Amino acid sequence: MKRISVVILLCIALLSQATAYNYQKQISYQIGPGTHYSYYEEKSVPWALYVVEIDITNPYITLESVKAQDYRYAFEWPSDMSKRKDEEGHRSVSAINGDYYNTSNGEPISTHVVNGEFVKTVNNTRTGFAFNKDKKPNISTSQFSGAVLAIDSLDQWASYPISTVNEARGENALVLYNRFIGNSTGTNEYGFECLAAPVDDWLINDTVRCVIEARESYTGNMSIPEGKFVISGHGNALSFLDANCGVGDTVKVVQNLLNNLPGITQVVSGGPRMLENGVDVVDSSYPEESIGRNHCMYRHPRTAIGFNMDSTKVYFVVVDGRQRGFSVGMSLPELAAFMKEVGVAHAVNLDGGGSSAMVVRNALKNSPSDGSERRVANSILCVSSAPQGDLEHIQFIQDSIAVYKNKTVSTGITGWDMHYNPKGIGNWDDIDISYDTSLGVFSEGDFTAAEEDGTTILTADFNAESDSVIIHIIALNELEIFPKYVTTDSSTTITFSVSAVNESDIRVDLKNDIFAFEVLNPAVGTINEAGEFNAVQSGETGILVSYGDNTDTALVSVEIGEGEAVLDEVESLEDYTLSADEHIDTNGTELVLSDRVAGSGSKAIQLNYTHAGGRDDGNIYLEHDPLTIYGLPSHILIDVLGDSIGHWVYILLEDNEGKEYHAKTSESLLYNDDYRTLYCPMDYLLPYDRNEVYPLTYKGLRLRVNDNADSGTVYLDRVRVIYPTWTSIEKDDDPLLPEEFFLEQNYPNPFNPETKISYRIDKAETVSLDIFDIRGKYVQTLVNEYQTPGAYTVRFQAEHLPAGIYYYRLMAGAVMETKKMVLIK
Repeated sequence: MKRISVVILLCIALLSQATAYNYQKQISYQIGPGTHYSYYEEKSVPWALYVVEIDITNPYITLESVKAQDYRYAFEWPSDMSKRKDEEGHRSVSAINGDYYNTSNGEPISTHVVNGEFVKTVNNTRTGFAFNKDKKPNISTSQFSGAVLAIDSLDQWASYPISTVNEARGENALVLYNRFIGNSTGTNEYGFECLAAPVDDWLINDTVRCVIEARESYTGNMSIPEGKFVISGHGNALSFLDANCGVGDTVKVVQNLLNNLPGITQVVSGGPRMLENGVDVVDSSYPEESIGRNHCMYRHPRTAIGFNMDSTKVYFVVVDGRQRGFSVGMSLPELAAFMKEVGVAHAVNLDGGGSSAMVVRNALKNSPSDGSERRVANSILCVSSAPQGDLEHIQFIQDSIAVYKNKTVSTGITGWDMHYNPKGIGNWDDIDISYDTSLGVFSEGDFTAAEEDGTTILTADFNAESDSVIIHIIALNELEIFPKYVTTDSSTTITFSVSAVNESDIRVDLKNDIFAFEVLNPAVGTINEAGEFNAVQSGETGILVSYGDNTDTALVSVEIGEGEAVLDEVESLEDYTLSADEHIDTNGTELVLSDRVAGSGSKAIQLNYTHAGGRDDGNIYLEHDPLTIYGLPSHILIDVLGDSIGHWVYILLEDNEGKEYHAKTSESLLYNDDYRTLYCPMDYLLPYDRNEVYPLTYKGLRLRVNDNADSGTVYLDRVRVIYPTWTSIEKDDDPLLPEEFFLEQNYPNPFNPETKISYRIDKAETVSLDIFDIRGKYVQTLVNEYQTPGAYTVRFQAEHLPAGIYYYRLMAGAVMETKKMVLIK
């Protein structure tokens, strides 16, 4: 037995070690009186966590709940709730989203109290966070009860129980209605209603005196003016109100949440309870609160609220999730462990998932899993009543910053008044800034790094206070540009990528904007800051990429092809090697040189094949000695005579990086009447990854033999390429710049197979001209580049397209126009 105990203890110890996380505080600064915001990361999981720590003993600070749109059935973004409640003397310092809610109408699932008034009462088992007039927090499950007390005919206090608040009035029920239900009660005419105004501030678990201002019987749907409420009764409750509540009478309203604080002003529910007296209670609380285990134990984005052991500090906590590589989310036990680590002793989970939101000074701080804030039912606000003042404090919002060479980064220096209300820095000369000037330049909050490696401490002194931030200039070594060698033409943009060895001695791919690019022969082409190269004319040039003193070079060859070029006239079989897969009978398969008078040649490949049987297509390979293809052809062509069976022909290619591609013919061999020229579009190379690096090399042919074939003969001849002459753009020499955007009708129209499309642009824009078929399916792009004002003409070559109606669409910035054209053949 002792041995078993030892094993159990050892397992517990190992588990404790396995779940010990290393949270790093990346950002921390004061955002209000006694209120601090911090951002934590745990890289190994990973997690991104946001915490606002609130000293509720500060006389300027309190907590408030907010209902979306101040209406029971409504949605609103947490940041908008924060902004809406933000005004002089009532500044929104921070906000988080609150309760679970009905996603169809924005109604909270559980009890909600705003400034002492119920939005909704629910007697369920869910825990909620409560806050009272003495600024004491509490977490508990609560049952609603209440009563209206009035002086009866015997001059005694009589009472009638309150059934609910803002719900439909039932038989013999007495219901309170306030403005959260709308401008009127929505009740029917079978009741008695009293309009009342509170004399005291609204509080839960306390008594509120009210004065009856008006009463109606058997009317219903009584109006609810701002700041007032309606007592509505039916049956026995009607009799009580009619007998005891006259205009001008003072009545008492008591609304209780049992097992909770006296004088409650705010309640936002959630569930389950996570921490109690510093102990994780998730396992015991979620079944009691009827919350699913998976919801608690799986990793999700989360929102939670809690307070410390002596109830002097409240904590808003949000963890992002569902974002691989950034933050995967937490289970509730994991979140409870983190909250305990930052000082929380009592905590409850709120609505998380895509609803999780952390707002600081009306700005969203976290990264919601939806990509943006989600509209929710309610929120909890930290509010400051501190007056505005002059600039008194400066602080950096983070302890350290890393910046790439020659790049500018905000140092995050911020200004605040004496009560830590945000305050702009008006005169930068009033702040004494010191740092190592050899590593960069500071200007009005921004730091621009030089080309030197190193680290400096940037210190700001103001008003006898000092704060600092560590600035590190990132070192990168062993740059590698990709592609290293590439062929292009004047119609294609080449985007280079760069990798480097970082300070952890790991090679990583990096964004191009941190590097400097240079074309060594500007006559050949240009390159922009994004590493995008566009050719101007034929020739060769080096592309230099640099990061400080570290450089690498790529070689670009610009080859602008025109018309048609033959790769193989097939006058001999010496360059071809025959092979096949297991679905082809190689004993019954052969290559023969056949007579054919075509072009400049007189021979063709005669491929006699025999299928091995079975229900699988077979593949015959005719490997050719490698031939480098000039430039960037738009299509590869091959003349083929089929045998009326649905075979397919593929052109075998290899790019400059050694990757293998196939170009598939546009139609199968369901014919045997004569040789046909079959087109293989280069836009659809297989595999379709768009990562091919030119120049391409011709490696041979593949015939995919249909499984319906037993044997037969296919003829192959004249492998050649054509170049995209339609991409040539001619800019008119008219010196008068156009005054408007205009797309002309193509000419000729109808056309076969070439037409011209002209257009004018009146300002410099990124211009695109695209072709679509009659069904709206994209066909090809004729123009996609930045153009200056002027008139342009584009040749569109459509010999590879079937006859029919096509559309051409011109876009210049936000302006767009479309016209129709007809291709006949």
